[in-house]
Amino acid sequence: CCYLAYKNALILDDNKDFYFVLVFECDVIIDKDLEDELFDSLLRFNKIACDKNLDLVGFGNPTSSTEILGHQVEDVHINPMHFVPAQSYLILLV
Repeated sequence: CCYLAYKNALILDDNKDFYFVLVFECDVIIDKDLEDELFDSLLRFNKIACDKNLDLVGFGNPTSSTEILGHQVEDVHINPMHFVPAQSYLILLV
């Protein structure tokens, strides 16, 4: 079910005019101000992903429960050798 939802989000014709698409797990709770902190974070994630040639950025997991070793830029893991599971994903389309 998750695979199909992600795939459909990526191939929708309506998404061709955007730089990235957001995919959220069904149990995500957004506890940030949508117009300020979340929006600014999404733009920052997009810039880091573009600068580091990443296809996606996973976010939303508490750092206290995430024990991932490797290189980071700010709070974004940039090691392309492993997948960082998360509650939400910013996936670059261009």
